[in-house]
Amino acid sequence: MADVDNSSTSHPDPSTTPSFTPTTEYGPIASDLGEINLGGRKPPARPGLTWRDTLALPVLGAAYLVHWRYRRSAPRRIPALTSLRLAELYGTVGFTWIIMREEERLKQRTFRDRDLLMIEACAYGLRVSYNAIRHDPMPEQLKMNEPRIMDYPSDDAIGARLYWWYNHIWSDPVEWNIAFTNLVAGHVQPALELSRHDRDVCLTHIANTMHEPGDNEAYIYGAKPFAITLCGVTPFAMLARWIGKRALWLPLNAVQRALVYATVGTAAAQSYQHASYLLTLQDKRAPPICFARFSGRGSSGPWTR
Repeated sequence: MADVDNSSTSHPDPSTTPSFTPTTEYGPIASDLGEINLGGRKPPARPGLTWRDTLALPVLGAAYLVHWRYRRSAPRRIPALTSLRLAELYGTVGFTWIIMREEERLKQRTFRDRDLLMIEACAYGLRVSYNAIRHDPMPEQLKMNEPRIMDYPSDDAIGARLYWWYNHIWSDPVEWNIAFTNLVAGHVQPALELSRHDRDVCLTHIANTMHEPGDNEAYIYGAKPFAITLCGVTPFAMLARWIGKRALWLPLNAVQRALVYATVGTAAAQSYQHASYLLTLQDKRAPPICFARFSGRGSSGPWTR
């Protein structure tokens, strides 16, 4: 592990970090994070096969063939909305559908596991609370410190480093430091009982959850810059295709195509990362037990196995 600058990786000061009493869609979480009250809401039942799993892609393929035949017999009279070919358009929709169904399967695994559900609910509760102060001034220490970099695999292969960035680019230092302060600072001994991998997974997942504005279950905020730029470029690209000058429409077509793929790809990557990351815990029972110990419940807490 390469040496890091302690000035940029020191732990945030709990006295200057906002603390929360979160409430989630699963019910209230005690302020000590010792337990979660599901409020009678049961985790989703295991879903069976539906037409979405068995017929969606064949139906999409049939729709493509019908659309292709229609375009051959009735050429377009207005400029195309995007520069994508018909096959690219339907291929993008099919890819997005496959990712969405896989995400749903991963979410079902998380929601049916009481340990993972507690972590997910804790993350969601902190997200709702953080949204209330998102635009308030934050201490500079929260913005400048980067303790999460201490777990950066600088000595490992490039694949491990890229995987680290893939999991950590969806939040800022502010969210990670708030998650660290609320869940670890002042409770160092229980935190040390977690492996470095599991501790980083928990804190990073919570920080990534907090970074997403709003209160829905979509985690696609990372694609927002590409989506906004795409909306701005599309009218000019349509106008260039209508005018028909190659010097205009060719570069705009390339830019629009790149933005479409960047928007879809980034949204898919972020939402899949969020759905799958908790499932990489090496010991999924350890974080809930430590959360219980943070509240002083010790081994008799409700999360002890």
